[in-house]
Formats: sequence, C-alpha cells, structure tokens
Amino acid sequence: MCRFHRYRVPLPTVAIALVALVIAASAAPAAAPGWTEAKAGTLAGIAALPRVDTSLPAAGAAAAARDAAPGARLSALDALDMSVASLDPTPPANPVKLVFVHHSCGENWLNDDNGGLGKALRDNTYFVSDTNYGWGPDEIGSSTDIGHWWSWFRGPSSPAYTAALYAESGQNCYYSRLADDPGGENEIVMFKSCFPNSALEGSPGEPVPPISSNPLKGNSGPLTVANAKGIYIDLLEYFKTRQDKLFVAVTAPPLIDGTYAANARAFNDWLVNDWLDGYPYNNVFVFDFYNVLTSNGGSAYASDLGWESGNHHRWINGAVQHKTDDGGNTLAYPSDDDHPNYVGNRKATAEFVPLLNLAYNRFRSGGTGTPHIASVSPMSGAPGTQVTITGSGFGDQRGSSYVSFSGVAAGVYLEWNSSRVICEVPDGALSGWLTVNTPGGTSNGVNFVVPLPSVESSCYFAEGYTGEGFAEWLCLLNRDGAGAVAQVTYLYADGTAPFTRDYLLDASSRTTLNVNEEAGAGRDVSIKVESDGRVLAERPMYFDYMGKWKGGHDAVGAPEPSTFWYFAEGYTGDGFDEWVCLLNPGDAPAQVSFRFQTQEAGEVVKSGHEVPARSRRTFKVNDLLGRGYQASLLVESTQELVAERPMYFRYAGREDHGWEGGHCVPGATALADAYYFAEGTTRRGFEAWITLQNPGDHPITVTADYQLGVGQGEPVSREYEVGGGFRRTVFVPDEIGWEKDFSVRLASEDAFLAERPMYFDYSCADLRAAGGHCVIGATSPGGEWLFAEGYTGGSFQQWLCLQNPSEDEAVVEVRYYTQEEGELPAREVRVPGRSRVTVLVNEHAGEGYQLSTRLAVVSGGSVVAERPMYFRYGSGWDGGHDVVGFVPDQGPSP
Repeated sequence: MCRFHRYRVPLPTVAIALVALVIAASAAPAAAPGWTEAKAGTLAGIAALPRVDTSLPAAGAAAAARDAAPGARLSALDALDMSVASLDPTPPANPVKLVFVHHSCGENWLNDDNGGLGKALRDNTYFVSDTNYGWGPDEIGSSTDIGHWWSWFRGPSSPAYTAALYAESGQNCYYSRLADDPGGENEIVMFKSCFPNSALEGSPGEPVPPISSNPLKGNSGPLTVANAKGIYIDLLEYFKTRQDKLFVAVTAPPLIDGTYAANARAFNDWLVNDWLDGYPYNNVFVFDFYNVLTSNGGSAYASDLGWESGNHHRWINGAVQHKTDDGGNTLAYPSDDDHPNYVGNRKATAEFVPLLNLAYNRFRSGGTGTPHIASVSPMSGAPGTQVTITGSGFGDQRGSSYVSFSGVAAGVYLEWNSSRVICEVPDGALSGWLTVNTPGGTSNGVNFVVPLPSVESSCYFAEGYTGEGFAEWLCLLNRDGAGAVAQVTYLYADGTAPFTRDYLLDASSRTTLNVNEEAGAGRDVSIKVESDGRVLAERPMYFDYMGKWKGGHDAVGAPEPSTFWYFAEGYTGDGFDEWVCLLNPGDAPAQVSFRFQTQEAGEVVKSGHEVPARSRRTFKVNDLLGRGYQASLLVESTQELVAERPMYFRYAGREDHGWEGGHCVPGATALADAYYFAEGTTRRGFEAWITLQNPGDHPITVTADYQLGVGQGEPVSREYEVGGGFRRTVFVPDEIGWEKDFSVRLASEDAFLAERPMYFDYSCADLRAAGGHCVIGATSPGGEWLFAEGYTGGSFQQWLCLQNPSEDEAVVEVRYYTQEEGELPAREVRVPGRSRVTVLVNEHAGEGYQLSTRLAVVSGGSVVAERPMYFRYGSGWDGGHDVVGFVPDQGPSP
C-alpha cells in the first residue's frame, strides 16, 4: 500500500479516348469473380459525412459511445439510398470550378503529356485550378502529407487556408483547361498526398487515437494506420459544415517497396469502404488512386485499362466497381522512382473522370441540390410551437421527407414546398441540430433550442479550450432517482453564436462528454449547464501547454454568475503563466476592473476592460499586471460574470525541481471568516503552500490550526498578519516541518480568502507524475459532498481525503455512480474525531470505472472532502488535479 498521491515522361495525348473507352465499357462482359460491385443502387466511395444528429446514447454508456455518432448510425449505402437510375456519369451541363491540392505526383497526373487529367477534366466541363509547393498563406501548399490535412481543414489557421483555396483560380503547373473562368468560388476540392504516405507503419487493428492526442495532427509523422485514420475521421467534422462543397479525397499512390504495402492496402480499403459509413451527406467522394496503380497489362508500360482482370476503381456495367483482388499492393507503373509513370496516370484519368461525374451529379442531386436551410423562425420553442424553415431543395411535396429536431422527427406539417416548410416542434424534441431530410440528402444544421420546463440546477465554466494540445471533457452527475435532461450551451470567444444541445441522463448516473467533439476543435469555449434535475458538472482538461508543459486540471462548475470574484493565489514570476477567463452569459456587455492585492506593492488596479454579451474573454495576468508579482485578485464587473484562473508552470520550488503542469480554480463570489482543507502533505516529493488574500483596507490576523497525521505530533497553531490590500504566502513545511500529513482550518475575525496550491513529484506503484494542483478551501464542514468526475482506469489513481474537525467520530457512506455498471453498493468510511482519513478509490470502488461520488455522513460530526487525482493521460501527459467537493443546496465551497 502506498501513501496517497506521492504519481507522414511524356507520351502523346490519349486521355479522352481512354475516358470514352471506360464509358463504353457498360457493354462489357459480366464482372469477373472477385469484383466488389456497389450494392444494388449504391455508389461505393461516394458518401457523405456523419449527420449532425443529436439523439444521445444512454447516460451510462461506455466511453466508446462518446466517440460514435449519436443515435442510429446509417451505413453509407443505406444513407444514400441510391438507385441505378440515379447514377449519372455524364459531365456537368455548365462549367464547374475545381481546385486540386497536390505536389509532384498530382502535377504529373494533370500534365497534358503525362496523365492528361487536366485536359480530361476540361473536356468534361470542369474549370481546374491547383496549388503546389509554396502556395497560399503560410506556404501551406508545401504541406500535403496526411497529417497536414488537419492543418488545412481543422487547424487554427484553417479559415485562412480554406478561404484562399476556395478563391484560387490560377494554375501552378502545366495543363490545358477551359479558357473562361465561370466566376465564383471553387465548388469541388480535390486533395491528395504523395507516395511517401503509403509507408504506413503500425497495425491496421490498432485503436484510433482521439484527435486531441493524435501525434500525426499537423505533422508528417508518426505515420501509422491508426493515426492516419484518426486524421481522416476528424476531417469529416469540417466537411459536414461545408455541404456546399464537394470534397474529393484521392488516395496516395503506392510505393515500389513492399515493406508497408499490406498496411497501405488496408488503409485505402478503409477509406473507400468504411470511412464514410453513417455519413448521409453527399459532399465527400473517395477515389482509390492507390488501387488503380497496383495492376498493369504485364509490364510497367502496359496498361490493363478496360480489362476484366486487374485492380480498378471505375464505372462499368452500369455500376461502380472497386476491384482489389487481381493485382498486388505495390506500384505497378514505376518510373525511375516511386512516381507513377504516364501509363499508370492515364489509366487513373480514364477511371477517375466518370466517377467524378457520378459524384458531382449525386452531390447536385440532378440539379436540385442537397436541401439547404437559410433561416429558421423562431429558433427556440417548446413542443407545439410553429416553426417556419426557409431555404432551397426541400422538394415540391413532402413525401418521405421530414424535419428532425435533434433526431426527433416532426409529426405535424402545415406547409411544405421547395423553399419553405412550416411544422410544429414535436413532443420529445431536444435542443441541438434542426435539419431538413429529403431523398436528396440532409440539410445543414441550425441550432434550435427547446427550453427546459424548469431549471433545478445550473453550472458555469468560464475556462475551456479545444485547440491543439488540449483535451477537454465534461462530467455530469445526476443524483436524482429519475432521469434528467442536461442542457449544455457552448459559448465561444470568437463571436460565433452559442450552440445548445440536450443530453439525456439516466437516474443516479454519471455521463462523460468530449467537449473537443461537442463544441468543435480549435475553440476558446465556455460552458453553461442547466438541468431539470439535480445535476452537478465538472470539467477536467488535459494539456500539452504550448508544447512545453504537460498536465491536467479540473474544476467544479460555479452554480451562478456574480459581479465579484476573488482569487487568493496568483504568480507572474519566472516559469509561471497566469490567466483569467471571464464568461459573460448575459445579454449586455460587461465592463470589468481587476484589483490585484500583491505582496510586493499592495493593491494595483487595472480597469477599462470589456467582455461582450454571451461570450468569453481571456486575459494573461503576466501582461495585464506585469511580471514578478505574487498577487491575489478581485474581479469587479458591471454585469454578472463567471471567472476562473488557470495557471501553467514549471515549478522550481526550494530545490529547482522543474515540475511541470497546471492548475485551475473557479473564483469565490464572497469572502468568509473560515476555510478548511482536507488534503495536505509535506512528505518528500510534495511542497504545499497557503495563500491568504485581504482585499480590505485594514490588516487582519488569520489563525491556522494544523491537524497532523496519526503519530506525527500534536496539532500546530500559527497566526499570520495580512496587510490591507495585500496578499501573504505561507510555505507549510516551514510551519509544521517535513514528512507530515496535515489538514488545516484557517479562521479570522475578518473576512478573507485562502487557497492551497501544492506541487509534487508523485510516485505510487507504477505511476509517477509531476505537476501541481490548487483549491480554494471549504467554508465549513458538511453532511453531504458530491464529485462528478472520477476515473480508476488506465494510469489514473484517485483518492478521497476526509477531514473531521469535530471531536466525535464521523461515519461516512460512500456511493459510486459508474458509467460501466451503474450505482455500486454503498461503502462506509469511519473518520475519527480531529483527524483525517485518505481512501484510494481504485481499491475502494475498483479498477476501470468512470465514476461520480456521493458522500453522506450517517452519524457523527460533519466532514470536509477533497478528491485528488494523479495520472498519465493519453500519450504521456502526466500530472494531477484536485477539487473540494460540492455541497448540495449550498453550492461549491466557498
């Protein structure tokens, strides 16, 4: 038993003849054995993204449910519901603008004297532009490896890259094209990586990492099958937001070397056959360039174009054929190196262009287009409310079409025509995406809010970030014996309208949400949680802060906004970055002042700052106040806000430790005359501090009563003077000595605030984790304590620290609510008077649980409860976080 928490050639032109050959092949003999033709009435490789559907898995579902599209997941084939008659390989009637993102292989493919793709596209009415090395903002055109597609479409500079891409109308290599630019943006975006991206390591069966911890994201490596899958899965999150564009993913060509050939085959088969499963939109198409280049007509300069045998991705016999079983897994058309030669490129041109026509015609749905919503009025309403939806492509008659309110279909329709639908909000409707669903596809989603009939509980989080290097989660505890609805609103710092979504929670349950997925990647986001039941929320975040400090922090949601927020801790010295995050959930902008109580210069005031309505702002204290301060803070606002203070650090301490991490606390809305801390130690590998804030105008005296561990000595009492408008810092080992476990009560006749930051190099069993955590103390003991977060799986170790400041023994009932098995049988913990008890939850509840916790005193005096956790998250972000529990009907402490 360990002591708690110590944790990548020219040839004459014949392209058009080759295209004609493939189209004529509809009169060819029947398919040879081994052909994997499209299911009757379907088009392999042409599918659309997972619908933005907001029906939820049961609250107690396992973690895998969080990564799946919620609700019923349609297969790509069923979602498209395509008949053979709907497959149309004819060129568009009018010029269509297309841009191709490529490097050398793509340049060869486009070239008139090589692959002839440019000329073939021209003769099929496409106006083609392209990018190449050095193109665009940040020269992003130089980056076309698989991992770089995340930067193009999902990264923080994606808006600039895609805007330039959609506007591009120039040529960056040689090929013939239409003489006249039809104007407007590019409607089709083709993108392809070069042959080095077929050197995929790992195993096809390895689990796909979450995008937040995918090391391939934005990079050329590590290039594994799993990492590559993760990149493409995440791309769908962008593609589904641009249903006005057709995205054509072209697989990377094969290599001559067969070392990783099987992996390349498996990955590209996955792209064609599995990537788009469940995605009902029509704006994504995969062309298997790789597969087409893995068989030839007997030599590298002999083509098997139009043959029954060989590997193909083509339109033939009135269907799409993706045939992969009559060739190899390596490049069958080598040149002097791994670049495909002109024979292979021309085969690819001939097979690709009819498929592109099919994909485009399906995308445009025979000219009617996928339904598109232009406006919804009103954008919020209870069941029975009439809603008017305007747009295009809805169809002249409703037929089988319907309006979905977050997965719940409307039943009452008052009007339906191609540009307007009037319906009623159905019973059981949930907040989330409103969509119009027709045989032509699913429209863009519009956020529709169904108000809760009553609000029994609320939680607010000012901090939140889903950008690179951050993984954010939301843990929800429903402590009622009946199911509840959690209505979560994500509020953004960039001026984007808030997004609200409802989640169904089982009775007495814990539910975990991946905020990176729910709110979208690359966002500064705050959260408001409201529920018709008694629901508590916590927000753990794990990070690689600016690529230099790894760790995690956690916060319990604030129950309400306030015009005053207090923080006792704060430091802007070397190795520390301090931030203040402010959420304004109201409808009017807030004017904000920062009053710092410093140890060095007394009170320093910074005014004239604003937080817009229904938004959030982040302030770096190192810049706002200046460097080198130990400072407490009072935030004053003209409107009610929510405030949090995240800090990231490399902690040197007394011995230049170099412990990296971060911690975060929501502020206190009021001062108190007493604070309790259940957790504390001065054992080797731990350095504990206490920070005392006095925002008043006169000095105060704070008395500290330290309770030590069993056999470690008598209680220790100390007094601390804190000047008016100042802050004081106490290094606990100087007060009680080293190698002690302690709880502490701090009290004064005057109101003040206390925090307890702790820094550590934790080691227990096979877990070692360095970092730090911080909490504001509880203002009083309580008879019931709640924790929404908790995890005993993987490299996580969770503890409960219980402080009993009274003379009488306290008997505490512990109930664990797990996602895996529901509520576990109750346990009891006895806490002797004037003592503290520490419980290892991995042993007490068991290993492998995502759990919430409820503590209730069944006899004896009230207690104080904290929950420290130590971890190694994902690929190695180590650290720890700690929170003081939530006291029901009183709110978090303080």
